[in-house]
Amino acid sequence: MNEETRRKIEHTAVAIREDLDYHHNSELANFIDRIGGTLTMTSALDILKDAALMKTGEHSFLMKVRKHQTNERTTFTIAYALGHLFLHCGYHYVSEMWEALPVNEILLPNASNEQELQANAFAKALLMPEDLFKFYIHTHEKDGFINMRDVAKHFHVSYDTAKYRAKELDLIASAIL
Repeated sequence: MNEETRRKIEHTAVAIREDLDYHHNSELANFIDRIGGTLTMTSALDILKDAALMKTGEHSFLMKVRKHQTNERTTFTIAYALGHLFLHCGYHYVSEMWEALPVNEILLPNASNEQELQANAFAKALLMPEDLFKFYIHTHEKDGFINMRDVAKHFHVSYDTAKYRAKELDLIASAIL
């Protein structure tokens, strides 16, 4: 994914946080409910991937997320699925795209690699907003070191997710800390 696309996704995540009143570290299940969705945790046998989306009505959707993951992984998976919902299904923003989708069918069963990268970028931008992430990193740097485990804990993501976010924002020189 090129830098221009990543920047657009960052702006989209900011717009969604503002337009739909999502606050950093808010409970994603409550957010999904507020925007017309239903979140269901399901066993590994029910879906082939970590998450699946289904349009259930004109202004509603179902998100199935595989249970038995760490809390951090579940949070990221939900944010990733929201990325697909907003970026690739047009939910809430591109009504023609959303209206054209079939009801009660799994959406995006064969998402492209580019769509997967975009959904991942959206999840990172939603969970770790660039401005807040940079502020947190800079205010918690001590003697030139950043404790990425503390950063990850603060943003409710895995160590690796926080590390890659810092790397993509050029806040660390290496993806290994």
